[in-house]
Amino acid sequence: MYLGCGGCCWGKSRPESGRRSGLPFPELIQKCIEALGQINERQILTGMGDLLDEKKKVWVKANLLRETIFLLKARLASDVN
Repeated sequence: MYLGCGGCCWGKSRPESGRRSGLPFPELIQKCIEALGQINERQILTGMGDLLDEKKKVWVKANLLRETIFLLKARLASDVN
C-alpha cells in the first residue's frame, strides 16, 4: 500500500518534502497520518515478516502504527508552533 508520504517527512527539508509530494508540509503530514490510520495492525508485516524474529514481530504489530502516528502528530504540532 502506497501511503503517499514516501518517508519524505523524516530528515528532509520542508521544500524538498513539498517538491516531492506536491503538498504543503502540514497537509503532507496529515495525509500520512490518515493513511497510516487505515492500516490493519495484523497486516503491517505482510511481505516482511521473515525479516524479524518473533519478539520483534509482536512489538511491531502492537506498537509500530501507534508510535508512528504519535510521532507524526508531534511533528505536525511542532511545525504549527
